[in-house]
Amino acid sequence: MRREWVRWIGGAAAVSALVLILGVATAPAQQTIKVGAVFSLTGKLALLGVPSANAVKLAVKEINDAGGITVRGEKVKIDLLLKDDRGVPAEAVAAAIELITKNNVKFIFGPIGSVVGMPVVEVTRKERVMQFTPLTQVGPLMGKPGYEYLFQTYNWEFGPQGRVNTYAPFIVKIAKQEGVKTVAFLDSTDDYSQSILDAYVPKVKELGLTVVAVERYDRAGTTDFYPQLNKLKALKPDALIWGYTDESGKLIIRQSLEVGVTKKFFTSQGPSEIPALPYKDQVDFYTWVIGTRSPSSDDPKVKAFVQRYKALVGQEPGPSGIWSFTFYDPLYMFAKAVEKAGTTSDLDKIRQALIGMTYDGVMKMTVSKEGRFVHDYFIGMIKKGKTELLHVPLE
Repeated sequence: MRREWVRWIGGAAAVSALVLILGVATAPAQQTIKVGAVFSLTGKLALLGVPSANAVKLAVKEINDAGGITVRGEKVKIDLLLKDDRGVPAEAVAAAIELITKNNVKFIFGPIGSVVGMPVVEVTRKERVMQFTPLTQVGPLMGKPGYEYLFQTYNWEFGPQGRVNTYAPFIVKIAKQEGVKTVAFLDSTDDYSQSILDAYVPKVKELGLTVVAVERYDRAGTTDFYPQLNKLKALKPDALIWGYTDESGKLIIRQSLEVGVTKKFFTSQGPSEIPALPYKDQVDFYTWVIGTRSPSSDDPKVKAFVQRYKALVGQEPGPSGIWSFTFYDPLYMFAKAVEKAGTTSDLDKIRQALIGMTYDGVMKMTVSKEGRFVHDYFIGMIKKGKTELLHVPLE
């Protein structure tokens, strides 16, 4: 009797184990869509890369926590594969190639920063991978053959809704209010900076300012701007219009004040308020293109975003968090395009679903036929130590 009972228990256990094994084997696996991200999490561009990467992580977490993307009635989670390019172009290229060839990724967000980003654009073009990036230098490529899967997630400088036609008039308006009649330009020697100068210099002249000089500097690690600034001092411009990065800007502002060129500054492309913050009580005024939204804005949508961001990573986005908005809403729009297209692999259908899409998120965005995410933006101005945010609507 005891033996039969033991045999029965053993048989029942075996059957239960078999059922468990079969159940596990036959349970449907959670479907995923792989999304790659390449950002400077360390290195000299981390100031831009970290808030951008965190915005992507936040959007992915929120989408997944809500159940994922619904594709033809099935829930699909986003599998985010994040790589650090360390601010080095070769590292960014290697990261993109690994995501594409080893991980079979068809969608990449980032990088940010033209130095590391533009080489990756050529990788995604060659491999026919969809890329989402705010790089200003991709502007001329949008809508061109071979770049069908490239999306620019930031308003371009040019075109009817570009900043040349909205920010340049702002510069002249403020200049006239502040008694500025003459200006000098200082910008880097790369091709994109040349295109900015080719647009802004005649525009501000047309609008009534006198341009006394245009000086250039090598963007590759220049720290000494005294030669250019001493030339400009002799010409006595009322204000300086300069461009490129926050890192160069910190030195340009400090050295301009030391030399005595001017206390009035406009930025053109690239910089935030960061270069002027240490000198906010010394400059007469300083303006910059926020381009998206300031993380310190009182906008309820922005404040809610900052709270969610802080809950995820333990700190606020900071001034460079303006770039986080060029990834957060676009990732949601990508997810909606996948749903609308009903596919996780057909890039042509997903692209078609994105074109013309309008999304009212933290920012309100629409996608042009060329693949540009078009949106309104803000301009910042530090004056007498205080910061103002000025809205530039899209016409």
